[in-house]
Order: sequence, then structure tokens, then C-alpha cells
Amino acid sequence: MTGPTNSARDAGRALAELLRNWWELSARDGRPKPTQQSLAGRLGIDQTTLSRYLNPQHPSTAPLKTVELLHTTLRAPDADLARARTLATSAASGPQRAPARLRRATPRTGLALLAVLALGGGIALLAAQGPVIRR
Repeated sequence: MTGPTNSARDAGRALAELLRNWWELSARDGRPKPTQQSLAGRLGIDQTTLSRYLNPQHPSTAPLKTVELLHTTLRAPDADLARARTLATSAASGPQRAPARLRRATPRTGLALLAVLALGGGIALLAAQGPVIRR
């Protein structure tokens, strides 16, 4: 898999900047800004994932559902939602990179995984480009 295109990458950065702005500006009307931990809990995601979504330098892009939940939870300006949806869609349209744990897999890693599964009493099937299936 390849990295995102320039337009998708630019949209992802712009989206992250917008989401971070919503988070930073959520401290208003006497309310404190929520911690990333508490906000992530309300969204049903991990804090490290939320941190990536709020970081323009990181290639992770928040899914549309998460963007909409952030908008509602942080009481972001109504006018920002349409732009955020457009950015999320544009960012998601580029080719996606494989997760790091898949990019670093080697034949030796695959054999080690097969050995672990075999020792656990299961039978493992490892396709060349598919997932491990345990029966």
C-alpha cells in the first residue's frame, strides 16, 4: 500500500487543525477544556488515537463519524461541520497506508506467529496477503 496523495494528506492536516481548534476552544463559558483522556472516553476511542486525530503532523485521519461526534461533544460552531465533513471525506479518499504492525511483518514474524498458534493447539492458515485464521 502506498501513502496518501498530496490532496488527501493536505485535507487530513487541515482536518486535524480544525479538530484541534475545536478542542482548544471548547474551554468557554466557564467550562474547562476536557482532557484528551476524558474526551476519548466519551467518543469510545483510545486517547492515543484521539491524540493522532488532533495532530496535523500525524498521518491518521479521523473517520467521519468521529468528526461528527467531536463536533457535537465539543459544541463546535455549526458552520464548521460542513467543512469538517468535506475534509474528512477528502482525506479518506486517498490510498491508505497499512498499519505499522503489518508493514513491519517479515516471513520470520509470520513463522513465529504460526509456531505460537500451533503450540496453542490451534491450526493456523497464513495466506500470502491475508489475515491469520485460527480454528
